Amino acid sequence: MKKILILLTIFFIALLFIKAVFAAELDDEFANPESDYSEDLFDDFGNDGDEFDIFDSDSENINGTIFMQGERLDSDIFKLSIAAKEFTTPVLGIAFHLLYGKNKLAFLKYEPGDFLERGGDPFYLVKNDEDLNKIVFGETLRKNDTFPIGDGIISTLYFQVLDGEDFNFEFNNGVISTLDTVRQDMDLISWENFSFGKNATSSENIGAASTLNINQFDYSSILTIAIMFAAAIPTVYFIIKAVKKYSKLNFPAQTN
Repeated sequence: MKKILILLTIFFIALLFIKAVFAAELDDEFANPESDYSEDLFDDFGNDGDEFDIFDSDSENINGTIFMQGERLDSDIFKLSIAAKEFTTPVLGIAFHLLYGKNKLAFLKYEPGDFLERGGDPFYLVKNDEDLNKIVFGETLRKNDTFPIGDGIISTLYFQVLDGEDFNFEFNNGVISTLDTVRQDMDLISWENFSFGKNATSSENIGAASTLNINQFDYSSILTIAIMFAAAIPTVYFIIKAVKKYSKLNFPAQTN
């Protein structure tokens, strides 16, 4: 039994080391976002003067839906996926402002999605305004690219959790553009805001009902579970051993 406990202890230490290395690599990746693109490409996208209406996503007249789905990866990382759904008109570009919780989240980085990438190699502009807790997002294809329709992930954003468990995300100044001889902005687009946490209503927390596939476990979570399991076995063993020892001292075996 002692050999098994020694092996479990070594295994436990090894898991702690692997988790530390994984966390260091994740932090390094977040510290070096790949978001240096020319802002000149997005002069017409997401300006403060552009207003848009929120349409009922159940309406039969809308041309497409932009929605969000989020999950907490670890105690201090929040992942937000922004997706397109049911677009019947080919999409040239997407732009919006995303408002997020003040003093609750800090923007770390973005990752490209797979929606516009189906048509070519799109340009990105992702700029974070820390003072206003607002991300300015723009993505566009070239005129000679193929413009996608249907569903897909637009981009995935990562935030560091600073405080709290409830987070609200709100779209503003959204623009979806298409190309018909010249670039044109689409109308009748449904922009769905997103709330995450205990206080989110069923209509806000669309992550619970959406068909968008997001993995619920990441490597860090798996390592955490493995560490807890490895630590639990010797702990239970020593508790049982202590109980037996206590029983022998206080309740000695009776002899005839």
